[in-house]
Amino acid sequence: MPPAPRQQAQFSVGFIRDLFAYCTALGHSSAALCQAAGVSPELLAQPEALISNDVAAAAWRSARQATGDPYLGLHLATAVHPSSLGLLGYAMLSSATFGQALERLIRFWRLKGDGSALTLERSGPEARLKIQPLASPANYLFEERHPLECSLAAARTLCQHLTGQALPALRVAIAYPPPPDVREYQRAFGCTPQFQAPENEIVFPLAALAWPILLADSTLLANFESELERRLRATQGSLLDQVREQLALQLRGEVPTLESIARQLKRSDRSLQRELNQAGTSFLALRDELRRDLALEHLRNPSHTIGDIAFLLGFAEASVFHRSFRKWTGTTPQAYRASLGL
Repeated sequence: MPPAPRQQAQFSVGFIRDLFAYCTALGHSSAALCQAAGVSPELLAQPEALISNDVAAAAWRSARQATGDPYLGLHLATAVHPSSLGLLGYAMLSSATFGQALERLIRFWRLKGDGSALTLERSGPEARLKIQPLASPANYLFEERHPLECSLAAARTLCQHLTGQALPALRVAIAYPPPPDVREYQRAFGCTPQFQAPENEIVFPLAALAWPILLADSTLLANFESELERRLRATQGSLLDQVREQLALQLRGEVPTLESIARQLKRSDRSLQRELNQAGTSFLALRDELRRDLALEHLRNPSHTIGDIAFLLGFAEASVFHRSFRKWTGTTPQAYRASLGL
């Protein structure tokens, strides 16, 4: 049998600490939640640390089981405060405008783990804040809707804390299937989201980016930003890590190219390929490695058809995916899935 997928996504302990704090405020035992999730209580005192995908998934699973709340992510968003983000949150509180606060959130989001990416787009009179799970071989965000729904709804909560004004949602898109009852979504966003959408995003008036922050302090901001920059440099890792991260970001139904990755890493195509060769690998080898690991992971989910997986991995046809999978593993996608008892 082919080896199990590797390379789990990582997530901030701070997110789990806030999740358990919310549940505790509802009357649930923090110790029981920790035990059910296999999380050390001491770990919650290190909110800037990172935990593995499996631990984060177990934490959300224990919280859902304890609360029985089918809208846990939306409800948790109401308790989010900029301070929940630690030093990054204080930098947002010290920014001049809501737009600058969001730009800092996006720039330093990598400090909160590598399981998702935040982007902000401006289009005419509208702004679009997007959050997408990254294509890591083990990333529970592809199956667990609550964390990403919490992030989308928290954009409105954070805006209220930062500016004193409610952020109007013009439209909301959510990649997950529609729930039986959408009323909680209407309450959380002020509109009915589009479900099973290509992306997770909240669209709001562009003018909101210019709203002033109530507690803006340029002196404090300089200190906070200096420390955040230092931490970001410490997490950037090797060139191989950076290439893998960019591949994971771009591999969503399209095949990343050497040119597109080099552009993101501010290198020439030739320079990137030479550095990878010096590291004992190549761009094509790294891309194939990620596609292989993702294929193994997706095949463990019976809700994904072989055709779906082929599309997600950027194959033009399922037959091409079959040939590549056999080359990687010595077996077919169907045989591998059957060996798992699925």
